Amino acid sequence: MDFIQIKDIYKNQKDYLQKEIQIAGWIRTIRSSKAFGFLELNDGTFLKNIQVVLEAEQLPDYTNIVKRNIGTAVIITGIL
Repeated sequence: MDFIQIKDIYKNQKDYLQKEIQIAGWIRTIRSSKAFGFLELNDGTFLKNIQVVLEAEQLPDYTNIVKRNIGTAVIITGIL
């Protein structure tokens, strides 16, 4: 699967809704609780970040994921 650029998601949202996509970029902010986490990601193609919602019960490695530092490079696969 090829990475989708964040600028393309913002410009053509309807093309990606309810489809599995893969994005890559750097963590700009990260917040978490026991059940959910929120990660803002930027790939350098657009000024705005994209927010990724992490569900603890869906990710077996959730506790390690939310401990990542700002600036960490990640690849995210999920449904838009």
